[in-house]
Amino acid sequence: AFVMKQVDKALSHVQSPLPDDTLASLKAFKDYAKTLQDDMLKLHASDQNDIDLDLADIKNCADEGLEASRGSVEDLRTKHQECREQEATLVDPMKSKCEEYSRTRKSGRFAAAPPTCSLAEVATDSPDALEAFDECLRTTYTW
Repeated sequence: AFVMKQVDKALSHVQSPLPDDTLASLKAFKDYAKTLQDDMLKLHASDQNDIDLDLADIKNCADEGLEASRGSVEDLRTKHQECREQEATLVDPMKSKCEEYSRTRKSGRFAAAPPTCSLAEVATDSPDALEAFDECLRTTYTW
């Protein structure tokens, strides 16, 4: 629009008539400038529309993702709380079982005479070593 106004302004100050070919050239230039301006405005409107759509998609995506994340966090928080509560109910029984095991392990029945045999031959193919392993396993089981 600015260029076309400048051309019109310049032509209005011309003292003598311009040759026809100069006037035709100026008209062609004005027409071309007008076409460029119209096309640029259409492209700008199209680009702005694309940007507006993309921004709307981003906002929707962010809103949906945020809501999904909030829901997921709440679900995980609830599951974690339930797990911690269940775990708390197991602490006392575990503690008493561990104490019982420790007392029993240290009692005279077990501490006095643990088996001295070895279970290291668990993967043997030798009949003699396998017999010794089996005997040690029975002794350890009985102990």
